[in-house]
Amino acid sequence: MTGDLPGTTSSLTFVGTAMPLQLWSVLFLAAGITVAAGFLGRWPNITIAGLHVMRCTYAALAIGLIVKCVERGGDGFRTPMMFAIFAATCWSAALGYLNQTRTERALKAAS
Repeated sequence: MTGDLPGTTSSLTFVGTAMPLQLWSVLFLAAGITVAAGFLGRWPNITIAGLHVMRCTYAALAIGLIVKCVERGGDGFRTPMMFAIFAATCWSAALGYLNQTRTERALKAAS
């Protein structure tokens, strides 16, 4: 989105080149804005949806980077691991938030 050099673009994996870089940026921005709006508005379903979009986007890029890492013989493993950890963190947050809202709904229904 910031106009990287052609060498940066050519090092992208098959997943990264599946869409233009601007579209990947829009996905990340939209997911982040959705999560922030969900938290600020106290809308659990919106927050969970944003976290899932973010998780899927990070996971897709992580898979592409892992394949590229394996092709290079293991060189550069830190970046795909970082993306995979971000994806797992977003997924865990979504599941935790979903569990919290289910507990609150159950308590509200019981009272």
